Amino acid sequence: MVNTFFGNRADDNKYKGEIMTADRKIFDIHGHNGSWPDRINCDELIFDVIKREKISKLLISNLSGMETENHVEGGNPLIPELEANRQTIKLCKENEGVLYAAAVCQVGKSSPETLEQALKEYKFTALKFHPFLIGIDANDKIYDPYLEIAEANNLPCVFHSAPGTSDPMKIYMLAKRHPKVPVVLYHINLMGNCEFTIEMIAKAVAKKEANLYCDTAWCPMDVTVNALRSSIKNRVMFGSDLPIDGPDHFRYYRGIMQTIDDLMPNVADDYFYNTAARLFLGEE
Repeated sequence: MVNTFFGNRADDNKYKGEIMTADRKIFDIHGHNGSWPDRINCDELIFDVIKREKISKLLISNLSGMETENHVEGGNPLIPELEANRQTIKLCKENEGVLYAAAVCQVGKSSPETLEQALKEYKFTALKFHPFLIGIDANDKIYDPYLEIAEANNLPCVFHSAPGTSDPMKIYMLAKRHPKVPVVLYHINLMGNCEFTIEMIAKAVAKKEANLYCDTAWCPMDVTVNALRSSIKNRVMFGSDLPIDGPDHFRYYRGIMQTIDDLMPNVADDYFYNTAARLFLGEE
């Protein structure tokens, strides 16, 4: 069973010109393995979407290690942290060079020591946090040991960003305590005030208070375009939440992608690939 979430809003992002396939590399920094029971099995869909949409690289975290029964805030994750991360390790080892692993961090349910065990077993690319599902405000001091581990291992941290426990301002407050750690706000601010968040990131970076980045998963076209026209354009990356919206997951994004290719070619390469490759893989 696949329930779509944002795909029915794809018409809002339609490109008005002729649709063409761009000759571009895509590093999607927001993907998942694992499953969300009765909604989606990412492992059954992920490779079909990668192939059809010509995704070069995909950063994944295990949905089963974050999602809770009935999507309850602060509930128990479907599977333990180490099991979730070992599933991701296996999949990434089998698909080296295409899939890259973000270790899920079950803050408050697991421990920093459990995370360190996973990091001994595999070279992860990032750490993943979902404060809403964890049920703990993103600026709580319980996150600090994880950010310290991230700094010690040169790992960016990616955060679900949305009003509430995952509020961008709370993520910013945490990031200020760890200014050497790159912190990525997924969605910019899902269902929240994205323009305010873009300004917040810009001010934090200008003042060198925090090393903030963002992706544009589920952002409307106008938000994505405005972010890429702003002073933080070199900190905005493509992410899609693949394959949460089902087999035709990319129908929400095709119009946005074509618009950027056609109207903003000066930022397209960085947005779709280069910024992510530099941040996560150290590519020049």
